[in-house]
Amino acid sequence: MIQQPYTTPEIAADGMDSYLLAEGTFRLNFVHATELVNRMRANHLLGPGGTVVLGQAYLLALLSAGTLKNEEKIGLSVESSGKLEGLAVDADAHGHVRGYLKSGDIYLPNTVDPATLLGEGTLTMFRYAESMRHPSQGQIQLRTGTLSENVAAYYTESEQIATFLDVDVYFDDEQRVAGAAGILIQSLPGSEPDNLKVLADALEEVRPLGRSFADGATAVQIVRSQFERWNPQLIATRSAEFYCSCSKERFGRFLAAMPPEEQEDILLEGPIPLHTTCHNCNSTYTFDRDELEELFIPVSPD
Repeated sequence: MIQQPYTTPEIAADGMDSYLLAEGTFRLNFVHATELVNRMRANHLLGPGGTVVLGQAYLLALLSAGTLKNEEKIGLSVESSGKLEGLAVDADAHGHVRGYLKSGDIYLPNTVDPATLLGEGTLTMFRYAESMRHPSQGQIQLRTGTLSENVAAYYTESEQIATFLDVDVYFDDEQRVAGAAGILIQSLPGSEPDNLKVLADALEEVRPLGRSFADGATAVQIVRSQFERWNPQLIATRSAEFYCSCSKERFGRFLAAMPPEEQEDILLEGPIPLHTTCHNCNSTYTFDRDELEELFIPVSPD
């Protein structure tokens, strides 16, 4: 991945903490990702609107990946008839996240109806496990509400896990991302159903979450101040990083595997130099004629 230059305010380091609440009957994942969202914005060349939408999707993917292990990965995909059109994001057990808006940047007025943004369509969640040849997946129809509300509905309806999600991307007066954070609370076996709403309501004093981080709060402070009576027990700490495994070498292997007639067409008709771009991180890798000819040379059998 090629990281573009970016600026970010001085703020607490990115990362995600996972807790058990109320004697292990609720799970809480809390992610802070201000630097991550600024890095994402720089690479995808996004304005404020696109930054909010894709940034929220990144936060949701990271929160959803909070229970993954080893080389597992989770994906979130939206197909929409609204202004959003669609997006695709994935995150892994190491705290890496990447993805893109299918429409490119998106303009959002100061006030936007979430129903207009999403419109009709589907939300699909994928889980890639090490032992599975193909990912497992579930899907729901989009409904009126925010992206976080739709992901929460997916967990409640498709996986039968009562879930609360809240994510926020907050801008300062210079239109920089000054705070980006999110929280997931899920019911576990033995929980009291009504307590999920009580836990969610405990966040009202520190919402919007992004602004709280911009004002100097940390995840530890918020958990201690808002959830102390539920005896939070820290069980895991993970990184949170905008990261993509693409490289010029990987794109070169893709080009070398193209059918010979397509390779010949590129050499004859161009474009040369050939620019290849990774959708997930918007990194562009360029190949000149000499590089293409070397990639396209047939390998003689021994």
